[in-house]
Amino acid sequence: MDARILRAIHLMESRLGTSPTMEAIAGQVGLSLFHFHRLFQRSVGETPADYLRRIRLDAAALRLRWARESVGSIASAVGYASQAAFTRAFQERYGMSPLRFRKDVLRWPPLPVDDRIGHVAFERTSESHRCIARRFFGPMNLVPQRWRTFVDELPDFVRRLACGPYIGLVYDDPRFTPPEQVRYDCCIVIGEGALEADETHLAHRELREIRTRAGAYVCQVHVGSYADVGRSYSRVLDHWIANSAYSVADDPGIEWYEASPATSRAGALEILLMLPVR
Repeated sequence: MDARILRAIHLMESRLGTSPTMEAIAGQVGLSLFHFHRLFQRSVGETPADYLRRIRLDAAALRLRWARESVGSIASAVGYASQAAFTRAFQERYGMSPLRFRKDVLRWPPLPVDDRIGHVAFERTSESHRCIARRFFGPMNLVPQRWRTFVDELPDFVRRLACGPYIGLVYDDPRFTPPEQVRYDCCIVIGEGALEADETHLAHRELREIRTRAGAYVCQVHVGSYADVGRSYSRVLDHWIANSAYSVADDPGIEWYEASPATSRAGALEILLMLPVR
């Protein structure tokens, strides 16, 4: 993916509460508006404005379900000037009002708890980790394949700094984000030494440098196949966080792998699911 488009995606995702114009974003990444629009749509499959609108509304949907905030507060947090404008946009995307979405139990059915999950959710405070990340779009069932691609194509200058573990960053809930639009970052933790590549060099390999959020997380261990990971998410979200005083924070969830998920046996993964909370 073009380095400038990766930068634009990062700018949009880090500024959901503001109202940047496409002209401003194009200028920040060194493109004319025409070329920015063309490159973005070719790389991502939707226009920059459509992408920003979608990730704002999907972030709002997560907050409606997992945060104890009013609709007006959520509207402001994702960059809408008024609750009325937010409600219209939300209705257009989801076919219902924000309040109805929040209360729609059919949209949020708890999955049956897997009896093989013998672990109870627990709280943990995490430091920030420096990572090299690669963005993927697509269905969650492709995550194991994404990990193989990521690990196989890691350049030597990243491997030399790698100190483990591997981290997956989960941005969307596949219960309402269309499968082809789900965002997932494969990451490897690296040390604090000098990286032998700048942002442009990394982007030519579809990579970027990021840092994970420091702070409080609620965690759940998942053991088994990735195909069953939804049950573990449901356990911590629907059966723990929903009955706690916590709200899920805006940052992506973390899938923490001590061993490389690219080489682990498909049915024998051990993943620490970490959901940011406040």
